[in-house]
Amino acid sequence: MTPSKLALALLLLFSVGVRAADEPPRLSLTEVARLALGAGGEAALERARLAEQRAQGALLTAQGAFDWNLTLNGGVRRVVLPVASAGLLTTGAEYADIQTATVGGGKLYENGIRIQPGMQISSGAGQSRLEQALLDSRPTLALSVPLDASWGEPAEALRRNALRSSLEAARLDGGHTRQAYLHRVMKSAWSLLAAQQRYAAVLGQAAIAQEVAGRTLRLAAAKEIPQLAADDVLERVRIQRLGVDQADQALHGARLDLALLLGAEESRVAGVQADFPAPVEALDAAAVRRLAEDALSRRLDLQGEARRVDAARQFARSAEREAGAALTLQVGHDRLLLNWEKPLGENRDKGAREQAQAQIGLAALQQDEARRTIERDVLLARRRLLDAAPVIPRTRKAVERLHERLGLTRQLAQAGQEPFTALLDAAAHWANAELQRIDLELVHAHALADLHLATASVPEGISDPALLARTYASLP
Repeated sequence: MTPSKLALALLLLFSVGVRAADEPPRLSLTEVARLALGAGGEAALERARLAEQRAQGALLTAQGAFDWNLTLNGGVRRVVLPVASAGLLTTGAEYADIQTATVGGGKLYENGIRIQPGMQISSGAGQSRLEQALLDSRPTLALSVPLDASWGEPAEALRRNALRSSLEAARLDGGHTRQAYLHRVMKSAWSLLAAQQRYAAVLGQAAIAQEVAGRTLRLAAAKEIPQLAADDVLERVRIQRLGVDQADQALHGARLDLALLLGAEESRVAGVQADFPAPVEALDAAAVRRLAEDALSRRLDLQGEARRVDAARQFARSAEREAGAALTLQVGHDRLLLNWEKPLGENRDKGAREQAQAQIGLAALQQDEARRTIERDVLLARRRLLDAAPVIPRTRKAVERLHERLGLTRQLAQAGQEPFTALLDAAAHWANAELQRIDLELVHAHALADLHLATASVPEGISDPALLARTYASLP
């Protein structure tokens, strides 16, 4: 046996041993849930918060249409006064400059009535009675009353109501985003648990391979076995080492994914200390239909889509109201007017109708797509659960039997009744079965988490980390 090959084998054995000894402490599922419930800076959560803030700002802007407004204006008016002589008008004229200032206000009420009180103040060098009349300061009042469909529901009120529905939709979206975030965290925790177990499996197989390599190298050095046999074992050790490296990289990636979701340093999310959920025992089609039906009433995103449909209808009515004819009664301190206004041509009215129909149609389409997606997600989660659940117990028993056979093969090899290469084969069989079990457990755990999200079984305002952890480990 050459010194380089012996050094390689010892290096491989040392590196695996050090990696296992450096395993840091792990978090329980309850601790993961606590970190998730306390997180607030995750990108999706922040986007939802900003979307709600934007909707709140739009609503406040629309409500501003019903606020009081102040009007101030001032200036000079030149008034032409005909000159009379002997009671008859002449061609002569006199001019008077009247300084006028007006202070007023205005307010639109939700029933469509607009009131505009004010005070007009005038000053100048008045001589005649007409001038004196023009110089009088007097209060003013204008009242505008809609006599058409705007009475009781002006376009501004419809727009405000639409934006109120949009704000409610944004709040519901924020609640669903939080539920989806908790769902991603718990799935990431299960993925990290699977990565840990995969690493442990390939590490155990690599340790056995290195144990066999050490014995084989000593036998080859003593000329008890051919060098070719030792080289073959070393090649298998190298392959096992590649598997360990790949599992280590996957483990590091899973830790980093969970840490990023939690907004924590990777050193705080060293691992997960937990067991996979127990396989579900029964989930018949009737129970799934009930879950899907309940989900349609509980899902916050679907409720948000319903609010968007309502907002689209309100926006549509507002646009049609603004594009149509208007009949208004105006009452003032010195006037009574009836105004009728209608846009000429069909472009404005037709465009408003088409835009309204498209907006309502899009909102209804999104609502229908969300409903179908929920039903599909429930059925897919059930299918994955039913596929994995009955196989998991059988796979666990197979892993136990292969582990017992591995121990027996080790004893026989140490007693010289089996070649040590048989130990490599037994370790490979056990590791392959263990990896299959881990994959099945992960599929089952992820399907369970997907079912919780699809059925909105996690309460909107959940704050108990232990309850959250228990919820994701059991059926809805």
